[in-house]
Amino acid sequence: MISILLPSTGREKRLHELLTIMEPALPDKGEIIVILDQADIVDRETYDALGWLLTGHLRTRFIIATVRGCWRCKNVALRYALHDLIMWTADDVKPHQGWLEKGMECFRLSFPNGLGLVALNDLHGMEKTAGHVITTRKFLTVLFGYPYFPPKFRHYFLDTLVSDRSKSLNRYHFCTDAVMEHMHWRLGKSERDATNERNEGLEERNSDKSIKEAMDNEWLAGDRQKALRRLRN
Repeated sequence: MISILLPSTGREKRLHELLTIMEPALPDKGEIIVILDQADIVDRETYDALGWLLTGHLRTRFIIATVRGCWRCKNVALRYALHDLIMWTADDVKPHQGWLEKGMECFRLSFPNGLGLVALNDLHGMEKTAGHVITTRKFLTVLFGYPYFPPKFRHYFLDTLVSDRSKSLNRYHFCTDAVMEHMHWRLGKSERDATNERNEGLEERNSDKSIKEAMDNEWLAGDRQKALRRLRN
């Protein structure tokens, strides 16, 4: 049983192709929750035009969000998720064969009590970050004191923060064989699109960077010890 959190905006065709790969890999009670950015559903006509996508994937739930930013959208997905075991990913990936089965096996073997984080292999950032992850809400509570993502983040740096904190607690495992290839335009694997242009603003990057730096300082000043106590309890 796993809930996969997948924010998406402005990439209906790519999302359809991705879900066509992901849905057959789900275990019996697994689910995918796609959060569509409210800004892209501006009127009923636009919503109706998405009907082929919204009704064509029976193992995916589509949620229309009223927030902007991938991490805030993932928090929306968490409110709807049925399971404690979660995965988060993005709409610009290419899952390789066995991606979920291998990732879940890595998690089961590495953290049988559910308190840890398994990063899937994106063939780029590798073990430096946590952009495509299997973990639990219980472990998010260990990391932050609550079972969701810090709400101030929008698009950047929280994946690095999660990775850094998990490693600091010795609760990080990089699953080499579970591949979710990142098809980012900067890697020459896709064309730069309107979604990239919207999400890659300097103001947003600087804001998220400042939030991460402040939380890094809080981690060193006492939040790590609090997390260790939550981990033991």
